[in-house]
Amino acid sequence: MRAKKYLPRERQGRAAAPAYHPALPDQTPWAAVLMTIIRRHNWSHAVRDKGVSHKTMAVRQTFLFAFFRELRLNGEVPYRVDPRRLGNRHIRFMVQRWLDRELSPATLQQYLSFLRTYAGWIGKPQLVMPVERYINDPKRTRRRYCAEVDKSWSARGIDAEQIFTAMAAIDRYAAAQLAVKSAFGLRRKEAVMLQPQRRVVTARQAGIAEDDDALYLDLLKGTKGGRQRYLPIDSDDKRRALQRACELVRSLEDHLGNPARTLKQNLRRIDYVMAKLGLTQSELGVTGHGLRHDFANDLYEKESGATAPLRGGAVVDSATDQAARLAVARQLGHGRIQIAGAYLGGRKRIGAKGSPSGSNE
Repeated sequence: MRAKKYLPRERQGRAAAPAYHPALPDQTPWAAVLMTIIRRHNWSHAVRDKGVSHKTMAVRQTFLFAFFRELRLNGEVPYRVDPRRLGNRHIRFMVQRWLDRELSPATLQQYLSFLRTYAGWIGKPQLVMPVERYINDPKRTRRRYCAEVDKSWSARGIDAEQIFTAMAAIDRYAAAQLAVKSAFGLRRKEAVMLQPQRRVVTARQAGIAEDDDALYLDLLKGTKGGRQRYLPIDSDDKRRALQRACELVRSLEDHLGNPARTLKQNLRRIDYVMAKLGLTQSELGVTGHGLRHDFANDLYEKESGATAPLRGGAVVDSATDQAARLAVARQLGHGRIQIAGAYLGGRKRIGAKGSPSGSNE
């Protein structure tokens, strides 16, 4: 199975397309102007010299049309703004409307990120300010990264190995994908696009200073943001998961997805097979993402010697806690250590009277 790549004509090997102002008459309908800008730029990553996925392009386009449509047609203060002349007053107006709808901090950040990218397209890279500049109450923009509920499979009493065995009777590919997802903490797309016979490398090949006999999984395809990472193959569970995966693929170039299906079909197939076994939020209270929660908590315990705070673990010193959280974030493929809190909970501290107290760090 090969993922389709999108390489538009406009790219032509350039580092990034320059700001583009369509040479259209002022009377041109706003939607036509916006679509011209989108067609010119939407393929490109906001920061890196690469393209983005079809999903990202679709989400951006949908948001931008909804944004300008509401900006122009709202019953409060309709702005007859040309998409080429977007200004900060327009953004402030829309942010206030989003706040009135009580959108989450994460959604606000995402919307402003889309607008920041768009502003670069029209030659105004400094137009969109940080979200805090638009909002008086800091609490409205603060994202919570610390989990309060354990979403792992083990917390629901689900034996992952038994599930993989039952799943193999329905779809061997889906079972193998979830097995490597569980063993290495992979995202769903990373598991489907894994090339198990090609991506096992030595420590020396990975540029890691340790015993040359140590093996790592070289993960690149399907990763978020195209960030490469090396995952140690240091347990029997990991070796069994890779062996199961290798039994399904036929060559070094083959992915773990069923070759008879497209990437999108393989991704949907996982959800279908899980639903057949009752592995949904509504039935057993879990999703495929819960396997990453199990992986994160197990890794934290291995690195720190203590159970994660979310599971009621004992207080550990700050340096040990931070090192363990960093290991979790890196192996899960996150660029920020704070994200580990979404799997492990906040770091515990010693209270004033010597008793443990929670923290949302």
